[in-house]
Amino acid sequence: MRSAWLKTLSERDWPGARRGFDGILSGPLLNRRAIIGQSLLHIAEGSLGEATSLLLELLQHSALSSRAAALCYWTKYLAGEYREALDLIEEAKRSGHSGPVLDAVEALASIRCENPEVYIARIETVATDSAGHALLHGILGYALALNGQIQRANEILDATTREVDGTRGADPYAIALILIALGEKQEAVQWLEQFCRVSPHWSIHQEMRDRKWIPHPDQS
Repeated sequence: MRSAWLKTLSERDWPGARRGFDGILSGPLLNRRAIIGQSLLHIAEGSLGEATSLLLELLQHSALSSRAAALCYWTKYLAGEYREALDLIEEAKRSGHSGPVLDAVEALASIRCENPEVYIARIETVATDSAGHALLHGILGYALALNGQIQRANEILDATTREVDGTRGADPYAIALILIALGEKQEAVQWLEQFCRVSPHWSIHQEMRDRKWIPHPDQS
């Protein structure tokens, strides 16, 4: 297990990581950490159906696994199933699931399938309930900028950026989201590059493409 995760996050040996997780999952016992690792590899290579199947299997055996639920509903979002993702998250929260990934996916999915008045109010509520979650404030700034509330979006951007020298530090992805909606794409790219450097867990997808382990999608 340790070897497979090291290959995933440190050595970047994804075929080796896949073989490691496959070996663990071929055994008779359900291994939650191996399923999570294998699912992340599937998500990174764009095999969302395979990731969803694994995570749903895990949820059948571990209904209280908030991590598995969050990843499962994230794959729904990535697959464009925004309404279903949002409905599942609402149900999961009523069942006691919680966490920053669930909150972030709820906020992003609401932008995709609700009208601005509804999703801005929803994101404001979620961000207030998760005051220490910088990404949610970035999503709120993104939503506000999309709907012409530039001053409020800039206020959130300024507050988020000022945290760079603070004890907790800023969230580069949150800053990039707001900048994208404000049309500052070049500056947004710089923050995204910083995000990939400090968050190797979530940069796997791009590295897989850069190394051509998985094909680039049609960018037209």
